[in-house]
Amino acid sequence: MKRKLLLIILILMSCYSSVLAYQTENLPTNDTSNVSEENDFFEDDDVNNPLLDIFTSALRFKQYKPSKKLRLDFYKNSPTIYLGYGVTNHFYERNTFTSKINNNGIIDIKLGSTDLYRATSNVVEYDNDYLSFSYAENKINYEENGYSNNHMGLRHFKLSLNNSDGYGWNLGGNSHIVLFHSSGINWNNLSFDYDNADSASIKSAKIFGKQLRYGRGFAGGVKIFLVNGVAISAEYEQTMTFPRHLFWKDLGAFIIEAVAQGLSTNFVDEVLDSSPKFAPVIHFLLKNGISYGFYELYRDKMNWPFKTTPPLMNKTYKIGIDFIF
Repeated sequence: MKRKLLLIILILMSCYSSVLAYQTENLPTNDTSNVSEENDFFEDDDVNNPLLDIFTSALRFKQYKPSKKLRLDFYKNSPTIYLGYGVTNHFYERNTFTSKINNNGIIDIKLGSTDLYRATSNVVEYDNDYLSFSYAENKINYEENGYSNNHMGLRHFKLSLNNSDGYGWNLGGNSHIVLFHSSGINWNNLSFDYDNADSASIKSAKIFGKQLRYGRGFAGGVKIFLVNGVAISAEYEQTMTFPRHLFWKDLGAFIIEAVAQGLSTNFVDEVLDSSPKFAPVIHFLLKNGISYGFYELYRDKMNWPFKTTPPLMNKTYKIGIDFIF
C-alpha cells in the first residue's frame, strides 16, 4: 500500500513538473512574473500546490534538523556544589585606619543549580543561581606608634544570594571555557576585637556593631569545564556591608545600576546575533566594568549618588572547584 501511494505521489509530481515546464517555455520573452529564482527555493511560491509544499517542507526539516551529536543542553537545572578558597582584604574609608589590612584566608561554599547550553554552534551560554556561605578572619595591624603596636581582629561571616551568567566557547565534547559576571545581595556578621585597638578605629568599627548587616556585591571570573560534572574557576569578588540599610536610597542606587546593566545586556545580544564568537569577551568586559565602576563610587557613598555614609568594602581573590550533578 505504501509503495502504491509513493508511486502515485511521484507520478503527480512528474505531471506537475511537465505542465510547469510547458508553461514556462510558452511564456513571452518579456514576461518573467511566474519564473522563480534558484535562490528562492525555500520562499513561498505564487502558485500554492499542496504536494510541492509537502515536498519543500520535508527538505527544509531535513536541512535544519539538529544532529544527535550536537548537544543543545549540557546542563539543565543541575544541582551544583562549589568549594573555594582565597585571600581577602577589608577596608573602610581609606584614611580611617593607620595601616593596611592584612590579606588573610577566606573559605567559600556555594549551593545552587547550573544551566549551560548552546547559544550558537560554538558559543555556550552559562547561568548559575546559588546560595553562598563564607568565613574570613582578618587582623588589622597598625604601625608602631612610640610604645605599642596596636591591632584589631575581625571575623566575618557572610550569607549571600547570587546569580551568575556569562558566555563562553565549546572546546569539544563536554569541555568549555566560560567568562562570567555575578551579582547579588548578602547578610554579614562582623565580630571585632577591640582589646589592642586605638580609639579612632574602635569608633569606626562600632558603627557596624554585632548585628546582622545587609550589603551587596559582584564578582567576575573565568570557569573551565574540564570533564562532565567538574569545573574549576578563578574569580575576583567585591562586596560591601552597609552600616545601616536605607531602603529607598538603596533602591534608587540599585535601579540606576540595573539600567546600566540592562543596556549592556541589549548590546551583548546584538553582538551575539552579528559576531557570536566575540560575545563572551564583550559580555565579560561590559558587565564587570560597569559593576567595578559603580563599586568605586559606592566606597565613599554606599548609595551613590545619594549622600550616605561609606560601607565596609571587601575585596577577594578566589579559586574553586564545581561539582555538577
